[in-house]
Amino acid sequence: MGYCLLLEADRSIVRDVQTSLKLIDLDVKVAKSVDAAKGIVLDGEPPRLVFVRPALPDDEQAGVKLAQNIKIHPLLRSCPVVLLRHKEEMAHLNSLPKNFDAELFLPVAFPSFTKEVRSLIEHFRENPIPQATEAEQLSMASSAIEPRGSAGGSRESSAGGFADEQSEDVAAQLSGGAPGGEVDTPTPNMFLSRRLMIAYGIHIAVLDRLRQSSEFATAPLEELPAIVQRVTDAVVSDFDAEKL
Repeated sequence: MGYCLLLEADRSIVRDVQTSLKLIDLDVKVAKSVDAAKGIVLDGEPPRLVFVRPALPDDEQAGVKLAQNIKIHPLLRSCPVVLLRHKEEMAHLNSLPKNFDAELFLPVAFPSFTKEVRSLIEHFRENPIPQATEAEQLSMASSAIEPRGSAGGSRESSAGGFADEQSEDVAAQLSGGAPGGEVDTPTPNMFLSRRLMIAYGIHIAVLDRLRQSSEFATAPLEELPAIVQRVTDAVVSDFDAEKL
């Protein structure tokens, strides 16, 4: 299914997100700084989703910076940017800040978080964010993009590419409610017991096969239980619990 990018320094949140998204075969690439995140999104295929925390321990506006940098980049702005926050963070917000396409709330709860991420992927597949125009892409091509790990930061001209300037209005929206330090979250064992993960993984695999089954789509209703049983048996026989 590809990968998602997670801008986060809190190991417990990283662990919970990675554990949850294994169920839909979505790899999670973690960046602990804005520069590291830039390197990841420029290195190969773009992510299916970009999860952005409001702040990092050493950068209170990290989330704003990365979201803005992605949205001003003509080749990357179609990547959905998801604000990942606790409800008590930025509780003053009445609407989603500029440059964010969706939001999800912490802590990671099973199985709702997995379902929500899957729904977001399906939503943006059916309703893609508009790509940059050809003129914008040509403008972008005239500006060099710094490779990952290059010295001197990543500030570029306003013609395109990544820029370090942050939008003052968005920064004001996010300020005051996003702590700069780590946020403790419940351990995954509270939500993600291995038995439930295996059961839910089988459930998702069965639904995927049924969606692709012409027999299931056209069979009389009274035959559906038998079809579901056969598909479930096939999934169980092939299921690799070690992935979890």
